Amino acid sequence: MKNKRIGLALSGGGARGIAHIAFLKVLDELEIKPAVIAGTSIGAIIGTLYASGLTGKEIEDLFCGITIKDMTKMFGLSFKRGRGLLKIERASALLKKILKYGDIEELPIRMKIVATDYRNRKEFVFEKGSINKALQASCAIPGIIIPVVEEDKILIDGGIVDPLPYELLRRDCDIIIAIDISERAPFRAAGTAVPNLFELHFSAFQIMQKALIENKLKKSMPDIYIKPSLGYFNILEFYKAKKILAEAEKDAEEFGKKLKRLL
Repeated sequence: MKNKRIGLALSGGGARGIAHIAFLKVLDELEIKPAVIAGTSIGAIIGTLYASGLTGKEIEDLFCGITIKDMTKMFGLSFKRGRGLLKIERASALLKKILKYGDIEELPIRMKIVATDYRNRKEFVFEKGSINKALQASCAIPGIIIPVVEEDKILIDGGIVDPLPYELLRRDCDIIIAIDISERAPFRAAGTAVPNLFELHFSAFQIMQKALIENKLKKSMPDIYIKPSLGYFNILEFYKAKKILAEAEKDAEEFGKKLKRLL
């Protein structure tokens, strides 16, 4: 099995995506490197950091250092009416410094970053070109984060068409691992309390992603599919990294056992 090419797919899911790091640390412990990584939204960000050569522990240290104050610095309000509420240029600039690579094809591990082509209503996969632009596009949640314009295309969040892009790995890999953190715990308020607009928007988005993933799994399963049991976390609660990782530990241990059995 030493010559088997391993593909790793990481789903979107906002701050919950920090849980991906727990599984990367398991790969490091087993001294296994994926040949190809495919990611959507936060899965694309963490996958790209890993593809750049950072270890799971190094990525963990980056996210565990984020505070609420840091969040306000990374995300600015947008004044482009009707296009989105948040700008992520500051966060992108920070990532650029950390990565030390400008283009996707320069990364030590092959990376596929998933976005959605709004005009053509289909998936758009970045495999070359600007890392910065690709990640911004993959994370451009409609109505929240400003879309990316690339030539004649308007690119938005990849989770709209492919929240867990493991099918992109079929041609290139012998073994496919898919980590799904797209679905969060239900709205916390009891009874008939109606969630606010922000909560409704993201919950509806995740309900759609859950349906897309379930439909894909019915057609074809990855070799290892992990859906961690995580509590309720808002999409921008990156400052809760330690708690998110702690909740993913048990599933990460089980993942390690499954991977050992498979290999």
